[in-house]
Amino acid sequence: MSLRRLALRPVDTARRQRPQGEADQPAPLAAPQAVVARAGLAPCLRLASALLVLLVLAAALVGGTLYARALERQTIHALAPHRFDQKDRGVALQAEAFRQPDLLPLYGASELGYGGESNPRLIFESYPTGFNVFVVGNGGETAIIYLQALAAVGPELQGKKVAITFTPDEFIRDVPESYYVGNFSRLHAYAAVFDPRLSFGLKQQIARRMLDYPVTLKGDPLLAFSLQRLIGGSLVDQALYLAAVPLGQLQLAVLRAQDHWATYWELESRITILGEPRRVPARLDWAALRAQAEQSARERAGDNPFGFEAHYWHRVAPEIRRQKERPRDDAFAARLEATGFSDLELLLQALNAWQARPLLLVPPLPGAYYTYLGVSPESRARFYQRLADLGQRYGVEIDSFADHDQDRYFVEDRSGHPSPKGWIYLDEALDRFFHRPAG
Repeated sequence: MSLRRLALRPVDTARRQRPQGEADQPAPLAAPQAVVARAGLAPCLRLASALLVLLVLAAALVGGTLYARALERQTIHALAPHRFDQKDRGVALQAEAFRQPDLLPLYGASELGYGGESNPRLIFESYPTGFNVFVVGNGGETAIIYLQALAAVGPELQGKKVAITFTPDEFIRDVPESYYVGNFSRLHAYAAVFDPRLSFGLKQQIARRMLDYPVTLKGDPLLAFSLQRLIGGSLVDQALYLAAVPLGQLQLAVLRAQDHWATYWELESRITILGEPRRVPARLDWAALRAQAEQSARERAGDNPFGFEAHYWHRVAPEIRRQKERPRDDAFAARLEATGFSDLELLLQALNAWQARPLLLVPPLPGAYYTYLGVSPESRARFYQRLADLGQRYGVEIDSFADHDQDRYFVEDRSGHPSPKGWIYLDEALDRFFHRPAG
């Protein structure tokens, strides 16, 4: 056989016999990768590696969240009087405030920035009667925003006291889109839409209001889909909403984790300037404080006919002087049908479902100004009565200070923002509420 033909013949290495005289040689060791591959272990190792990475990430996430919560507890009292976006749009600090026996969460809007020396952040800052207010809120917030924020607080709200302030004009106008959009929080929205404590019917009504502001749903198909299914009304819509609930709860868990981390970074930037709050027990002489606040309000108002703050009056006086004195009772009655009252009713229903213990404070209408506009005292009385009826229907204390309707120095503008005198009355109501026994 030629060498050429021998070279072309394939060699069967599996059956080749060792030539005589050839020494036994140990079989070469296979590469580790080959052994793993032949044993089918490669997928298992890859899975184990992935699981290890996930465990490390989960441990880091849990550890970071626990550290963030410890920092929240450490700084919660120092943060009580401060207003900032993360405190308002998030929920970590709000929930922590409800855990503190000497903090009273106080939700409000622009009125929280009024009152001068009578502002509750100053009156209660040294815990004179054993507590301080934990203020939450931003200008333009309304009942539908408070509802979503309190939904995010979760079980911490059950059985706890919470105070909410409003201005009277919030109930006689629709909520402007800019107010809602400017205070919208995805975290709060998800908490309300997927809250298991709220009935399906109540969530339907909440969803209808949220869909009035579609710009907040752009880029969030899950939230938009869930809201649409809630208002659909059919059995199919209900089934699809229920199918979306696990995804909604998962997204909510992610948003809560992100909130703790965002709060951590916010606190890291503030912790060097936060001091330990002073605690100076004292008896508040409310009669003396009311007298001082009355004098302050008069000085701030000057001599304008409605008792409005002087700088505000000079800005709006030309417009007010152009307004005609003519009967406007019909127009005022129509304004009572704005979304403000319906949003308030949704909030009251939710507070009952959460078994919270709320106090709602509403300064009076500026009666002298409304009389000038042609709105009779009888029409204004219907406004106060509607608030009282809602409070009675849902078993919630709503103090509208109706007996101060003609008090020129209780509020300092047309919207009804409390003056120093007005805030002292609200402060006294807060103090009574905090010390009121349960039951």
